[in-house]
Amino acid sequence: MQFKKEDLFTIPNILTYVRFICLPIFLAFMGICFNCEDSATRTGWLFAGFATFIFAEITDIIDGKVARKYNMVTDIGKVIDPIADKLMQCFAILMVALVKTKWVDNVWFIWVFVGVLIAKEIAMGVQSKYFMRASKRQVEQMANKVGKAGAAINFVGIILTFGLGVDNMFGWFMMPQIILDILYYTDMVVLLGACLLQIFAFTNYTIIYAKQLKKLKESGILDTLDKFGNPLPQSVEENKVDEEQK
Repeated sequence: MQFKKEDLFTIPNILTYVRFICLPIFLAFMGICFNCEDSATRTGWLFAGFATFIFAEITDIIDGKVARKYNMVTDIGKVIDPIADKLMQCFAILMVALVKTKWVDNVWFIWVFVGVLIAKEIAMGVQSKYFMRASKRQVEQMANKVGKAGAAINFVGIILTFGLGVDNMFGWFMMPQIILDILYYTDMVVLLGACLLQIFAFTNYTIIYAKQLKKLKESGILDTLDKFGNPLPQSVEENKVDEEQK
């Protein structure tokens, strides 16, 4: 990986910085919502947090499309983009869980999802660091279809959880109790299903990275690289000799 100064302010990376800025704003809105006793006012702050979360997720979609379409994919972006995504989703569901636990009954399944999601992301971080070092930065750690599906269902689950309970932002529209009950059980199924998908995604990534690392070790390429993934001086000279002989 090469971190270049000119890559710091590409459009995709700027959008990622915006997502980082959205995080403390979201936390502030949700913190006020948690401590608000008035139902109508609390609903307003909850909606503000919801809008901030949606805006942040939209920037995530846009920066990926722009980066791929206009060839603005950078090594800096590969590092900071997933960090911003994971922080936003983890703190979003954590804060929503705190608010809903205080004002809505029987939401144990939200905390199951919170625990699984945060544990999975911590494990992924440790795993990423291990494979990065062991492969001398040669193992390509990129999101696959399973990981993207997990992120998508997380997003759906968080959206549903925002609207969970009688006292919620959708209460402005006077939803019938049966609709709120359907929302409750739908959210439960989605979040528990998301837990299983998170575990499967982690297992899937572990297998893929382990196979990549095994191939690299068997190829002998790692012996020609320093710990940062750069060719060793001796390896460079050997390559020049080989080219001259050819």
